[in-house]
Amino acid sequence: MVVGKTMRSYLEALGITDIVGKCLNSTNPINVLNATMKALLQLKKGVVKYETTSD
Repeated sequence: MVVGKTMRSYLEALGITDIVGKCLNSTNPINVLNATMKALLQLKKGVVKYETTSD
């Protein structure tokens, strides 16, 4: 898990262990959590395309 401490705490509470993230422009924990939740919802809805790597 390569994310900031705010995102790390939130994602660990959700049980997510394999993720990479980067915060741009804001380090306010409330803004970071709101952006994280919006991104996860977009992934769930299929709005955001993402790639998986296989070894």
